[in-house]
Amino acid sequence: MKFLKKLCEIRNKNRIANNLMVEQRFAVPLGGFTFKGFIDRVDLMPGTKNEIEIIDYKTGKSEPGPDARSKQLALCKGY
Repeated sequence: MKFLKKLCEIRNKNRIANNLMVEQRFAVPLGGFTFKGFIDRVDLMPGTKNEIEIIDYKTGKSEPGPDARSKQLALCKGY
């Protein structure tokens, strides 16, 4: 547990003040489809006024495979 706490401190250093939202559902219409999901956290990037980082905490037992990951990345490129 100490390891996780330390990891969170390092990962989140100087970012708590930049946090814009946590645990938000979303729905985005795109090409006749509606993509729905859940965003764990959105932070304003330090030193910027309009750049954000969307953080998706993985708590499941398995990582998505290469095919699923490439589909996720292709969707993100559209934004």
